Amino acid sequence: MSNPALSLRERNRIDCWHAIHDAAADLTIERGLDETTIDAISDRAGVSRRTFFNYFPSKEDAVLGMQAPTLPDGALEDFRASAGDSFGRTMRLMLAVLDSAIPDHDDFPRRRTLADQNPVLEERLRRHISAAEDIVLAILTEQDGDSSTEPLPDGIESAKALLSLAATILRFTSRNDPHGVLVDREAAINRSIDVFRKAISESL
Repeated sequence: MSNPALSLRERNRIDCWHAIHDAAADLTIERGLDETTIDAISDRAGVSRRTFFNYFPSKEDAVLGMQAPTLPDGALEDFRASAGDSFGRTMRLMLAVLDSAIPDHDDFPRRRTLADQNPVLEERLRRHISAAEDIVLAILTEQDGDSSTEPLPDGIESAKALLSLAATILRFTSRNDPHGVLVDREAAINRSIDVFRKAISESL
């Protein structure tokens, strides 16, 4: 469904992004990753090579429908101002950064299948996730110098532990409940958190 608040230029940009991504993913499914070229993707999407590179730096990113993660506008302010425990705040920040790398969440099943079938795509996916983790870790470790937020009790070690737990739960959710991610991502993540909480409490 189109968003009436978007300008015509922005809607065209989104449509072009989807055309390139769909072409890349469909060709990879039909031919395999090695036989899918940027020229073939561009031809099927009806764009030039130059336009392709305006949207994606590589065919792997086009197939996955991903881009380099960034810190979205307002995400840092929301993190600093939000109430709740450090883990919940870290999880929400991680999701915001990951969302910047994955514009289309509805394509999750195809993305997951392609990554599972192609080690090169799986590695590319991991690199983007690692880059997102680096962004979040940098913010968490800056808290000690920010008087507006409560510092983590063990500094960098606590930050790394929180980030590792958040990333592990997100990976677990994506593999254990892919349908739930599409229907209600927050509910699916909360179910995974409950599973981890129970497993940890029963194991320690």
